[in-house]
Amino acid sequence: MKFLTAIALICVLIISGCSKEPPLTSGVVVSKTHHPEKKWVQLMHIPRTTRVGNSSVISYTSIPMFRRRPEHWVLVISGTVEIEGVPHIRQRELRVPSEVYDQVVIGSLYVVQTGDNAQLVLEKRRATREEKSSYKVESADPR
Repeated sequence: MKFLTAIALICVLIISGCSKEPPLTSGVVVSKTHHPEKKWVQLMHIPRTTRVGNSSVISYTSIPMFRRRPEHWVLVISGTVEIEGVPHIRQRELRVPSEVYDQVVIGSLYVVQTGDNAQLVLEKRRATREEKSSYKVESADPR
């Protein structure tokens, strides 16, 4: 069984490595979007199991977590990428600094820079009482 799992894993890695298309490195700016900073308190529901005789009772404890998504600016560029000699039209979203966002005009040519598309970091920590009372509360429980 381990042998078959290893063979399947190798096949998946080979197939995924061969099918990767080249990234879009330049194109025409199609749209620009500004996303303001967002702060909220999310209630995380933690299950707690208590044994009562031969049965178990499940209860949930709510823990408020402070979340913050920083302000960011997004450009959407459209261009062509050659895959096996055939051109394909692709679009790509890029997170860029505010200075670049302000300078770029829709319809202009944009070449991807090294700092573009940096990953956004969501800040996570326990919420204080002031934060709980001043921010919107969203439940993480899908119920």
